[in-house]
Amino acid sequence: MKKLLILFLIISLALTGCGASEEAEKEDNIIVAEDYEEAEEETEKPEEKEDEKEETEKEVEGLKSIEEYKEIILSNMHESETLEDVKLEGNNIIIKLDMGFGDTFPGEPKKFAINRYSVITDGLLEAGGDLEDITIEFKGIGSITINTSESISNEYAEFFDGKLVEERFEE
Repeated sequence: MKKLLILFLIISLALTGCGASEEAEKEDNIIVAEDYEEAEEETEKPEEKEDEKEETEKEVEGLKSIEEYKEIILSNMHESETLEDVKLEGNNIIIKLDMGFGDTFPGEPKKFAINRYSVITDGLLEAGGDLEDITIEFKGIGSITINTSESISNEYAEFFDGKLVEERFEE
């Protein structure tokens, strides 16, 4: 009789353990199902971002306002630089920029101007619009003017060749 009682207890414990693991499996399935729903929501989000990007690009294509150009220029400037003036003369933009170094430059001023021209014009070219010549006058250093038709495009961006920018530098 004792053997039967012990056998009954062992079987009861074994069955209870199996029942608990079945509940755990059900809970795991519920979690997986919830994760699946979240994953579906996340995959919808990039599509929304692409739609937003297309809307932004459409807005930028018609860019012609001086304020919009200033915003693009300021977003591509270094914190030490000061935008002194921006003028539109027809489809040509003239930007006056103070590099913020005063009389002391931590290197060759020409190289800094060439670099800054490239960075700022990359933003303007990306924005599109009807610009023809882009001129940046660097206070106390020189100026660079290049026609947008001389820009180069690849799968990532539109830009001016570095050698061309260097050739167009005038003191």
